[in-house]
Formats: sequence, C-alpha cells, structure tokens
Amino acid sequence: MKRLIQIAISAMAIAIFILTNCCSQNKKHDIDTGFHRNSEQGNMSKRPKYDHLFAGQIIGKRVLVGITYRDSDDNFVEQKQFYGEVIRVGEVEGIVLRIPISGKEFKLPPDFRNFAEAAPGEYRLRSTGEVIVNPDYTTT
Repeated sequence: MKRLIQIAISAMAIAIFILTNCCSQNKKHDIDTGFHRNSEQGNMSKRPKYDHLFAGQIIGKRVLVGITYRDSDDNFVEQKQFYGEVIRVGEVEGIVLRIPISGKEFKLPPDFRNFAEAAPGEYRLRSTGEVIVNPDYTTT
C-alpha cells in the first residue's frame, strides 16, 4: 500500500511539474501509472525529498520516458514515448533531457521515485517504431 501511495504521489508531482513548466494550453496533464488517484491515499501535493546523490549519478544516462496526457475530465488525450540523455539536474529546474532527434531539451520534475534501471535489451517506441538498445533508466 505504501508503494502504491508513493507511485500515485510521484505521478501527480510529474503531472503538476509538466503543467506548470512545459505547457501553455488549457489541458490537464497526467502520468498514467495504472492506478486511480484517491484522496484517501494521502497528500499528493507533498514534494519528495531531493536526492543529490542520485541526481549526480544520472547525468549522461539515457532515459526512456512515457507520458499520458489527459483532459480536465480525466479522459485520455494522447500518449508520448521518447528518450533522451540527462544533461543536467537541479532541485528547481528538474531533470533536463536532450532529445536526440530534435536536439531540444525536455524537463521532468526533480522526482526520482519513478526512475527504474532498465533491463538490458531493445525497447521499441510505439509512436515512431524506433528501437532503443540498452537504455539506462525508464520513467513514467
């Protein structure tokens, strides 16, 4: 139950960060964790403690990212999958990835709870069919 609450809190933190830092449209953005949010599960607005050690360890690592966008009624809008190299990490700025195809930067919130070491192998992006071999981490 504690892990479920942590996942839900982390997903909400990512959604809030994306909404406030990456978008000017009037959309609600949410990370699809496969779990339903429930106010009885705890305070989802509490920011996790920043992990300086892990922040330093992920610089230069390749990360696969999955994000689900939802509208204000919680209906599915779209899902994005992409990968990038972590180029810098900051407690305020967040986790900054450089997307290889475009060269653009994408910021994730400074929350490492949904980062998981990726198992060795090939990962195919649904949207493009691109195959990523042996990424370092995955996150949603």
